[in-house]
Order: sequence, then C-alpha cells, then structure tokens
Amino acid sequence: MRKKTNRRAAGLTLVELTATLAITGLIAAALLPVTANLSRAEALGRRSAEPGLQRAALRALIGLDLAHADAYRLAPGGVELRAHVALAPGSLAVQHFPATVAYAVRRVGGRNWLVRSQRSALGGDLDELVCPGVAALRFIPAGKATAPREGEWAPMPASLRVALAAEEQGAPPVEFEVTLP
Repeated sequence: MRKKTNRRAAGLTLVELTATLAITGLIAAALLPVTANLSRAEALGRRSAEPGLQRAALRALIGLDLAHADAYRLAPGGVELRAHVALAPGSLAVQHFPATVAYAVRRVGGRNWLVRSQRSALGGDLDELVCPGVAALRFIPAGKATAPREGEWAPMPASLRVALAAEEQGAPPVEFEVTLP
C-alpha cells in the first residue's frame, strides 16, 4: 500500500502572486507623488543655477497671473492680484477658480526671497518660494495709467512693468513688461 504524500511544487500559487502584485502596485502608487516632488525639486534646482532660464520662468509665472487678473493693489513689499486662474497645490497645474495671488519679498532662512502666495475660498492655498536674492519688487503701470494708492484695488492696466531689485551688490535688476489681453 502506498502512502499519499502531499507534495507542493516550488513556486507561488496564483493567489499569492496576485496578492504580491496588488501590494507592489499600492506601494508604487504611494511613492509616485514622492518621485514627482523630487523631479520638480531637481528641476527647480537646475533653474536656480541658470539665471536666463530663471528669468524666463519668473516672467512666465508672473505673466500668467497678470493675464488672468482683473484687479490689483499694491501691498507692503509687493502686490496682490484678484485672479481667475490659480495653481493646484499638488501638481502646480493651472486651474480655473477665483483666487487672490500675492507676490512679496520675505526673509526665509537668512535670505530674501520672492514669494508667491495664493488664497481662495475654494481651497488650494499655496505659498511658494519663487526666486532667491530679491531685495525689492515693484509693479509699475505702463503708459498713462497711474498706480493705485497702497491697499486700494484698481482695474488692471493695459500693460505693467515688473521690476525686481537684486539683493546682491552689483547684480543686474530683472525688469520686464507684460502687455495684458
């Protein structure tokens, strides 16, 4: 008489393999935002090292906010914009919802930074360091438009000149004009 032995072949069963794949997928999905943030931080680091690229990115960001604003007011050390477009906090993708966007110079970690702050009743609040080494920021209406008094809202002029003074002695200022639609 033979004894029955229950031998199991080496390897994984279909259930074990499916469970392993599901757990691996969950881990990968959890790590995806981390790798995206690392990629964005690396890109920002490269952008900081190249002044021309940094100026172009700065102009594009401020230009986007100005193009979608209907009013502005001067604030201590910067400007506030009443905008209809904001950046999503997680991805920095452009989203259409009302927000107040402010640019100001703030001291962070012993250095002056241009900081972009975004506030909305719908959520999506965001504070981001935009450019290091900025001593002062000015928004100057071009043409015949006059600047509003500090704290008063005014409609957007046809064109604005943006001027950033560098913190470092002898560094050239960044100036550009944005013509609004």
